[in-house]
Amino acid sequence: VWAFILFSSLGIGTGVGFVALCITSFAFLVRAFVETMEDVSQDCVESLQAVGASFPQRVSQAILPSCLSGFLSWFLYSVEVNIRASTIVGMVGGGGVGGYLAGRLGQVCPHLTLAARDGRKESLQRNGLILHSDYKGELTAVPEQVVETKDLKEQDFIFICVKNYSLEEVCRELTSAVTDETVIIPVMNGVNPGERVRSYLGRGTVVDSLIYIVAFANEDYSITQQGDFARLCIGIKDAAVPQENEAAVYQKKAAPQEKAAET
Repeated sequence: VWAFILFSSLGIGTGVGFVALCITSFAFLVRAFVETMEDVSQDCVESLQAVGASFPQRVSQAILPSCLSGFLSWFLYSVEVNIRASTIVGMVGGGGVGGYLAGRLGQVCPHLTLAARDGRKESLQRNGLILHSDYKGELTAVPEQVVETKDLKEQDFIFICVKNYSLEEVCRELTSAVTDETVIIPVMNGVNPGERVRSYLGRGTVVDSLIYIVAFANEDYSITQQGDFARLCIGIKDAAVPQENEAAVYQKKAAPQEKAAET
């Protein structure tokens, strides 16, 4: 969650992942270390205090020796949790926008899956995704997997960067990859791709987005980004309210009108 918040404000980069892990790990470890110190027997502390030991001496001679094993256990547990928390990201659409986002995400996400087919799929499997960027330089992203959309496994985050006319078909193929916890970010042209994705999928959290970029796909399936800017803005309308699909919203709006008509 912290990575997602920082990503929206600071952009994509290794620093975002590092800061997110530091925030969550620091808060968790502070609480765990405090509870470990509270469990230390007071007999040793009181004995040292009785013979006139100072506070630093009581800490170094009584508290720390009793807590070191607990500190180490909690630290190793935190490392294990962070490893398990590696985010699984899927990217559907390999045009200019999708290719640029995939190239940047590939620098920080070890579990990146790209959805592609035919020649593009073969090129990605053989060469990875090659990005020629005026803004970020020459980059090559090597995805963990390259599959067709219908073969995409369950994902934590899914970026949808396809043409509007193929959105409904893509959403049908994504059914097996979306859970109630999946965050879907459509980065597309048009005024209501988020609403359409909500109605097509019916589950997961769909986040609206807007991107400022000049990018296009080349004949060799590499991606070119032009200009010294590439800004992605993401957010969600009525974030505190559970999302409903368009059919459910329509039924709620229609109900009072139907009742009035009957009256």
